[in-house]
Amino acid sequence: MQSYCPQFILRQAPVITGLRRHLLEGGYRLGSARTTTCKREIYDTFDWRLFNKRLLLGYDPDADAELFLFDTSDASLTSQGRTTAVERFFPEQDSAAIASRLAPVIGERALIFQGSFELRKEARDISDDQGKIVARMFVERLAKQAVTGKQTARPLRVVRVQALRGYERKTKKIFSRIAGFCNESSSPDNLLECYYSTLGRTPGDYSSKLMVQLDRGMTIRQALSTILLSQLAMMERNIPGIMDDIDTEFLHDFRIANRRSRSLITGMKQVLAAPAHESGKQFFSWISKQTSTLRDIDVFLLAFRHYKKLLPEETYTQLLPLRDFLQQRKEKERKSLISVLESDKLREFRRAWRESMQESSLDEDKMGPVLKTAQTAIWKAWKRIGKQGRHAAGTGSDEALHELRKSAKKLRYLLEAFRTLFPAKDVGQAIRQLRKLQNVLGDIVDFQVQQQYLDQWQENFQGEQHRDVKAAMDFLGKVYARRENTTKKKFQRHYDAFVSVKNKDLFKSMCGKARA
Repeated sequence: MQSYCPQFILRQAPVITGLRRHLLEGGYRLGSARTTTCKREIYDTFDWRLFNKRLLLGYDPDADAELFLFDTSDASLTSQGRTTAVERFFPEQDSAAIASRLAPVIGERALIFQGSFELRKEARDISDDQGKIVARMFVERLAKQAVTGKQTARPLRVVRVQALRGYERKTKKIFSRIAGFCNESSSPDNLLECYYSTLGRTPGDYSSKLMVQLDRGMTIRQALSTILLSQLAMMERNIPGIMDDIDTEFLHDFRIANRRSRSLITGMKQVLAAPAHESGKQFFSWISKQTSTLRDIDVFLLAFRHYKKLLPEETYTQLLPLRDFLQQRKEKERKSLISVLESDKLREFRRAWRESMQESSLDEDKMGPVLKTAQTAIWKAWKRIGKQGRHAAGTGSDEALHELRKSAKKLRYLLEAFRTLFPAKDVGQAIRQLRKLQNVLGDIVDFQVQQQYLDQWQENFQGEQHRDVKAAMDFLGKVYARRENTTKKKFQRHYDAFVSVKNKDLFKSMCGKARA
């Protein structure tokens, strides 16, 4: 059920007698209270995708097992009663309405318990001058449940007014009168911050984006060391999620931070001291190899969610033995990776790398200014893409497209790493244009890799008893081949857009190059 349900934070308990009189003056009657006591649980993803979209996902397991999603942008409340539990992934939710809202927001991320409240809720009907119930007012008192079981000294009070169907316009007027009487100026946006503050949580304390604030007065060594420290921290933040197998994005983010580090180290030679450069280069290459197989299996298993729509029903059913095989392989690879993550080699590298980067970040005497070096590196990467792109467009070879994809990634990492040195509008536009080209190149390579894996995995299904699954794998391989060919036809258009005169002028301006 979806309804209009504006809410606000209450600074102190309302004087119900005065509020009843105030509503009566406006032609409305406030009924007597119905009080319930229960627990409220709050959920979001590890990287705060719901919070970033101004959404609040809550679950009241004791009160008709209600699951609700509140959108502060339009004050809409989507709710579903008799929900047995909040599952980790949106397709498993009991509420189709809530699942459809969550799907485009959380993607492949799991929902994670963020904390709970002890909830005392008073519900009162609001009637118009005809005696018709048009809305309901809820006054909720939420106290944090600490590990000790003690309540917080300052519980959170929330007032919400829920419209009955057809009375949204009247409810807006009622809400305005109630908010005015309570002398409350807090916006609905503030509600999310107050919820998490009461829980002792800091929304947005993790993001996979690289947003290190750099100073143009830094040397390039100071800047690069600061960036590399941030990527080490990101890798470390994701290790527990990988080991607990919460969702596939923990490994994905871990690998992104690893690739950024490796790309920046190898692409900006001579910036770090020789021992640090060589140590980082070797280690990040090693950890990439340790994680690649598990990530490839994750991607393939995730694709099974879409195969029901992509493949004929009979073919999809025939393909299920492959899913079982991959799940077994995944568990084996995950155990192997856990051994790596718990190894003395990784622990010692983290310690030594942090000390080395902290020392380098304080080095004021070495290397040149960060802006000039970053501009030179970005411009060099831009020109490399132009040259490789012309070659790829001319030959159409898979190897050329693969090399172009790698160069596009290197440019992306440079733009993200040094973005705070440039006007936000310019670097944002540059990244958006590059992302379009990367998406096409990524799809092409991914379709190729998936075909290669299908050929490789067929070796595990020998004999007449596996005839059906091999036939299904052949069918899927042909689907990927068609998609690869279709996507290749889009490459030229996206490449031409990226190297257009307008985009070239943008990069020239950012990199301090005079326009021709």
